[in-house]
Amino acid sequence: MGRKTYTAIGRALPQRRNLVLSRQPGLFLEGAEVFTSQEALLAALPPQEEVFVIGGAEIYALFLPLAQCIYLTEVQVSVAGDAFFPHLHPEEWTEVSRQFFAQDEKNECSFDIICLKRKP
Repeated sequence: MGRKTYTAIGRALPQRRNLVLSRQPGLFLEGAEVFTSQEALLAALPPQEEVFVIGGAEIYALFLPLAQCIYLTEVQVSVAGDAFFPHLHPEEWTEVSRQFFAQDEKNECSFDIICLKRKP
């Protein structure tokens, strides 16, 4: 995740390794390993480990070319914003599953969770 995402969440996520990419050298974030380059972050990962990139927009754009699978949440709501997930080119991805969740007492909005695999 990026530093802004860490700050927005307000803490490291529990029961997982939290890797943060930041331009700020020497930055300390409680419960996280901080890296100043994509190369250094990737070098810290064990081979073949599944990695989840959780944002923000710049981090998604940086790591998208390396992704083989995307778990995408599409929320059925319009909001104002200035940061977005990068455009996905349909010729590069195959949808392998989609699960719909209706608005209810636990979910303010309806949403889909979609699994995409990169085409060979």
